[in-house]
Amino acid sequence: DLERITLPSINRLRHFINDTILDVFFYNSLTYCQTIVDTVASEMNRLHRLFLQRNPQFRGGVSIAGHSLGSLILFDLLTNQKADPEEDERSPEGSRRASSSRGTEEVKEILQKLELSEYCSVFEKEKVDRQALFLCTEENLKEMGIPLGPRMKILHYISSKAETQVCPLLACVHPGCIPSCSAFVVSANYPQLNYKPTIFFAFGSPIGMFLTVRGVKRIDPNYSLPTCKGFFNIFHPFDPVAYRIEPMIVPDLEFEPMLLPHHKGRKRMHLELKEGLTRMSVDLKNNLLGSLRVAWQSFTRAPLPAVEAGGADAEAEAEAEAEASTEQQPDTKPEEPPPAVKEEAAHINVGMLNGGNRIDYVLQEKPIESFNEYLFALQGHLCYWESEDTVLLVLKEIYQTQGITLDQPLPGSH
Repeated sequence: DLERITLPSINRLRHFINDTILDVFFYNSLTYCQTIVDTVASEMNRLHRLFLQRNPQFRGGVSIAGHSLGSLILFDLLTNQKADPEEDERSPEGSRRASSSRGTEEVKEILQKLELSEYCSVFEKEKVDRQALFLCTEENLKEMGIPLGPRMKILHYISSKAETQVCPLLACVHPGCIPSCSAFVVSANYPQLNYKPTIFFAFGSPIGMFLTVRGVKRIDPNYSLPTCKGFFNIFHPFDPVAYRIEPMIVPDLEFEPMLLPHHKGRKRMHLELKEGLTRMSVDLKNNLLGSLRVAWQSFTRAPLPAVEAGGADAEAEAEAEAEASTEQQPDTKPEEPPPAVKEEAAHINVGMLNGGNRIDYVLQEKPIESFNEYLFALQGHLCYWESEDTVLLVLKEIYQTQGITLDQPLPGSH
């Protein structure tokens, strides 16, 4: 449908918008949100079962990665997982039975709350659970034989819940800060995964922006994903879709994201050259200010009168005048080096979302990308799958979960 209504001009840009931005509107619509999360969760469970069937001896952990909107969908799924699900719910059949049973019970409770208990049998006959109830339209309720008055009550309840249902992270908002409602928050019954991911890698992720839009002003430092203890937010510095996470956990501190090491070691040459020139200019400016300070002292110091023998009082008075003159000179403190050239803090407490380790990691742009960041903005959003630096980070973290010690630990981890 989108292809038929898309204009033929600027073809690549329009396809990029269709593939990225418009998916956001689909995900935040009441019609498509439930379908999207169900499809993603079922496909993740299917691939996991298929892998175990082909590798029955596998006993390792599973890490997952999401790009752009996919990372947001995964984050919402992981946020709504249960820390210790019941054993019978871990199998697909048990999960469906339990979900259906809970959904039916919730529909009864909703109807009782709305004083519409006499219609419970109608919903049971049509096998309408909570998920199906929130997808019902007025036409659906009319076909079920629900009169106008009860229909209006049910539809009003559905719309009000769709506006006020919030992510569990909203419980982590700073005390006294009440989250605002948003049309970006939709009602969905998030399925449970059949496994607990070890690490979640988010590439070019808008998670921070969506949490802010949903009313989350701050994430509790003690909060962690219920079933996933590792979380990395990886982004290109020119990616227009990516947002940081750490400032939402530590809003009172200003600090840079961790610079992702180059896969060949050190930093890229143009970044080292840039920092070296910045340090050189700061040192030169400080030396110049120091020379001016010395010159100012020599010009403003009062000449000492000739002191004859026994003139100790005159000498003391001259020294006092010289000190007073020095105190009146301009305050020329050496300039602090800019944040870009300051040494990174050994450890910044960014909470437990990544087990106490740093969360935000920024890739090093290529030399050609530094000439014009706007020209490479779209490419910056699509670069992760071919980035050797990104692959190196993923491999390092996965190997560390297997107890394999690295010769050079990743910056920001401990």
